[in-house]
Amino acid sequence: RCPLTQLPASFSSCSSLWYLNMAGNKLTSLPESFGQLRNMRNLILTNNLLASLPQSIGGLTALTDLVLNINLLTSLPAEMGNMTSLRTIQASSNRLGLVPTQLMKIPNLNFLDVSSNRLVYLFPALLQKPGLTVKYDNNPDIKDYPPPPTQSPTASPTQPSVAPSVTPTRVPSVTPTRVPSVQPSAAPSVTPTRVPSAQPSVIT
Repeated sequence: RCPLTQLPASFSSCSSLWYLNMAGNKLTSLPESFGQLRNMRNLILTNNLLASLPQSIGGLTALTDLVLNINLLTSLPAEMGNMTSLRTIQASSNRLGLVPTQLMKIPNLNFLDVSSNRLVYLFPALLQKPGLTVKYDNNPDIKDYPPPPTQSPTASPTQPSVAPSVTPTRVPSVTPTRVPSVQPSAAPSVTPTRVPSAQPSVIT
């Protein structure tokens, strides 16, 4: 058996091809015209020497299953976001550092295997995409949270501003004014006037 290292550009003339298994060869690249195989549904490229994929691969809009395990891929083209029929992407055991956010646009994608790569980051939105299972074990440097903002190497780190302490104003205590008690005025005693008794007149 003589393993293939290249596919001829004329390969794209096989317009009716819907299944292709090129596993176990020594392919280092795919022709740019590869994206013209618009009826392709299953593509298996496991165990080759692929370092990249052509941007035209986004034209495989009928493709449902893409198998890229055990290659030398360092990235996936953003144009893969146009492959709207994709359901599974298997790209384990490569050299991927990032996964393009454009994969979020694939409506029916339900399985993504990027385990055993060199990932340093996975976008949380990709991990949280409804219906999608992401396998990303054996990526020791991965961080599945947003990276911290970069700082200029010459700039000193910004110290957090400390709010000045506010000394509470002491409100002076108010001594209540004592209202003098008002003694009730004693009504003057009234001495009753003695009315003299009238003596009866004696008529003589």
